[in-house]
Amino acid sequence: MNYLIVAALLVVLVVYLVLIPLAKRKNMKSAQTKLENFYNSLRMGDLVILSDGIKGKIMALDGEFYQVQIANNVVVEINKFGIVNKVGERK
Repeated sequence: MNYLIVAALLVVLVVYLVLIPLAKRKNMKSAQTKLENFYNSLRMGDLVILSDGIKGKIMALDGEFYQVQIANNVVVEINKFGIVNKVGERK
């Protein structure tokens, strides 16, 4: 009887320590790939939503930083990770 309890606890322990972390790692890798594809798809002229909710148009791409026009004659330089979505696209 005690062996059955120990065996059941070992199975539960293996599930929590091995299988669940493996599934989470796979999901994280998939999410990271989607995010990289999103940032690689950004082009000049795209309308985007910034993390603070401001809508703007990409005017220039410069590595990690993008210039985004948020109003007439107002261009701000932001880190590319400040862009959360393209206008008209769904995540």
